[in-house]
Amino acid sequence: MYISSKQLARKLGIGKVNRFGSIADRSKCSTGHYHPSRLESGYCDILRALKEAGEIRDYRTQIPYELRVNEILVTRHIVDFEVVTNEGKIEGKIEVHETKGPETQIWLFKSRLFKGCYPDIPYHVVK
Repeated sequence: MYISSKQLARKLGIGKVNRFGSIADRSKCSTGHYHPSRLESGYCDILRALKEAGEIRDYRTQIPYELRVNEILVTRHIVDFEVVTNEGKIEGKIEVHETKGPETQIWLFKSRLFKGCYPDIPYHVVK
């Protein structure tokens, strides 16, 4: 009998299946929320430590950005982390941090489009 990876994940109760057909490794960070990978979870812990040390003001996870060209919505890009640095007088400077395993064609397209739509927001890739 054939069982798909999606059915196996559901049966074992271990999470979702990612777009590559493997069982997603949902990992919990020290703040108590889940991330789709251990890399992202570990980076969330690093950002939390930086916030507690006063190196950054704040950070948020899984932030959607609309990518528009000529006022037409092309797609949405959900970035892993939006970081508010200590630069700037009152509100700080926003940066985007993306943890990345394998680089897919879709991600390459969305990251380039993001840089074109939001040229003032630095886009950092963490591997």
